[in-house]
Amino acid sequence: MYYISGKTLCALSYTDDIVLLANNPQDLQKLLDDLCIWCKKWKLILNQNKSSVVHFRGKRVKRDTYQLKIGQNTIEYTGCYKYLGCILMNIWSITLQQHNLQKVDSSSVMHKYKYYPDICYKTFEKMYSN
Repeated sequence: MYYISGKTLCALSYTDDIVLLANNPQDLQKLLDDLCIWCKKWKLILNQNKSSVVHFRGKRVKRDTYQLKIGQNTIEYTGCYKYLGCILMNIWSITLQQHNLQKVDSSSVMHKYKYYPDICYKTFEKMYSN
């Protein structure tokens, strides 16, 4: 989980995508379990083929080996994740992230934001939330 302005952030969602955020695998598994319960209640099915885990870390930190599951199915780890046109790598490197942002699709929210630096992100986010 992450804290922004004193509030806890543990999920990002956009249309039919959801990203769960946690500080450790046990907390992430709890979020996955809660998501499964919510999906069952509303008769939704999670696409196992589109689900994966990225362990963001520094170069010297080994990838976690904790097996995360959606229901009874294990989720595979992956080295990168693309969200809203922005590629996020598991080994954090600000230079690589800047390079990836320069190649972002022009229709993505992040691409539009980098061309309007004078607008605060909260305002920008509201402009594109609909």
